[in-house]
Amino acid sequence: MSMTTAKKALDKVIDKARVHLYKPIQIAEILYRDRVEQNITLSELTTYRTQSKKWRDVICIQFLGRTSTSSARYQDDIFNDNAVPPAILEKLGEENRAGNGIVEAYIYRKFLQRFSQMSTGLDYCIIHDKSNFKLDEFLALFWHEAGLRRSIDKVYEIIVYSLFSALVEALEVAVEVRMNPEKIDILEEFADFSKSVMQLTLEQTTIKLKARIHRVGVTNAADRGLDMWATMDWQYKSSIFH
Repeated sequence: MSMTTAKKALDKVIDKARVHLYKPIQIAEILYRDRVEQNITLSELTTYRTQSKKWRDVICIQFLGRTSTSSARYQDDIFNDNAVPPAILEKLGEENRAGNGIVEAYIYRKFLQRFSQMSTGLDYCIIHDKSNFKLDEFLALFWHEAGLRRSIDKVYEIIVYSLFSALVEALEVAVEVRMNPEKIDILEEFADFSKSVMQLTLEQTTIKLKARIHRVGVTNAADRGLDMWATMDWQYKSSIFH
């Protein structure tokens, strides 16, 4: 296998990665472990398949403040034949050792480049206000950057959330929770649970609170939907939208 072929495989993974670059970072940390610790064998997947997720997460916590929430199967796709299998890792490892970490540096430069592109979008929000902010210009910053286009669904999610949240607040939407008074015996039987979860008691069988829309912090990467849930200030979960 040529180095050109191995590099193309690595570039393919980088180009397909979302903005956080979890899988490329995992590759970089495997190569680092091979070069510095020398306690794994790149041709033997079992020596790093599981452990490499932990090595990756240590870096991701430092750089991103979060780790991958994708399924174990999805994360392991990185080692498939159409991604970066052991044979390609072996070739990359040879180059990395010979160049004193040159492949690791290449991956992290790509990471820096991707986040530099993201900062352009953040800067746009900082220097614009409601008088000159244009949604089409903001979206174009992501749409026309190949490295960010795969994550544009997250941008749409933020936009939809902002619209929902602003409308709910501006319209002063309220949520009312009430029970059927004929079911008071059930409420009495489950009094502790009803008070803790629904804030309903024998003395207070109806409550009215300000509505809020919240983004879900962790979602399934394969969902491809907009995940939000509506709640009141006291943590009552009223519905989930997909």
